[in-house]
Amino acid sequence: MKIQLLPNYFKWIGLVMVIGGGIPSFIKGWNEGYSAGAGDSSANFPYDFSEQTLLITALISLMGMIVYALSKEKIEDEFIKILRWQSVTIAFVISIAIVIIDVLLHGTKDIIDGQFLTELQLIIYLIVFAVKKRSNLGEIV
Repeated sequence: MKIQLLPNYFKWIGLVMVIGGGIPSFIKGWNEGYSAGAGDSSANFPYDFSEQTLLITALISLMGMIVYALSKEKIEDEFIKILRWQSVTIAFVISIAIVIIDVLLHGTKDIIDGQFLTELQLIIYLIVFAVKKRSNLGEIV
């Protein structure tokens, strides 16, 4: 089965989407942390985002991670394909282990939602793929 990947320049598009989608959540967290640290929950900031805006930007960030993960490397060969499949497998196993540990520690009342699980798997995949690619390139050269 041949999987069609996006061209290499889509890595930059995905990266811009991730950063752009993460800025509102970062600002919201910064504002909440500043308000809590100041002991004043009524601190007003010029940047206040609605829950809908935060949801939309989180989805943009998630789509950016997917675009980044599905973009080709500069040199896409069989070795990179093997690393991709190994990284997907490791990401799946680690994320399922995290869900099981979370259920054991917190019970079923705080089960992880789908968006978090998808983000977790993508982040683990990207980290594992980058580490495996960097560590194995030294063996080839």
